[in-house]
Amino acid sequence: MKQATPALKTFFTAAIALMLLMAIGANTASGQSVTFPAGSFIINMGVTPQTNENGLRPYGMIYDLLRNNSVPISWVINPTKAKDGEDFFHNGVSYRGGTFIIPAGFRSAAVNNRIIFWQGRGVQGATSVAPLTLPVAQVLSAAPRWTFDFKNGAITQVFFTRAEIPADAYGGAS
Repeated sequence: MKQATPALKTFFTAAIALMLLMAIGANTASGQSVTFPAGSFIINMGVTPQTNENGLRPYGMIYDLLRNNSVPISWVINPTKAKDGEDFFHNGVSYRGGTFIIPAGFRSAAVNNRIIFWQGRGVQGATSVAPLTLPVAQVLSAAPRWTFDFKNGAITQVFFTRAEIPADAYGGAS
């Protein structure tokens, strides 16, 4: 299979993010400040260089946690940042790229096991060490199901496969 160019990877990462946003129930107004307690898990979407593991698999993790653990996931985007700018800084790390946060109150043993699983698959993230008050663009609260068209669906299917979103979320090869 031909490797995607960095620009194409960026496009499809953004496309998956946009599809998640459009398909998932959202219940927070853009830019509303929310305070996350210490112990929340921060999924780092701004790791460079971007790879399938750190750029696409976080979407598989998010899908997994929404579908199998009913965990609401906050999507933090600094509304005043410049292109590719910082969403926030915490514990020596600059978070960029539209960071996702799992609030501490939803970190059960089962959720922590899934976080560990996905970190083993290359997802980058850290547990917050202090409370964070951040602008939440959306709270993702339900796992989507997608429909791809027969003509162009295979293009997107590659990125869903690399994100490890299961085929039953989008109809698989059929």
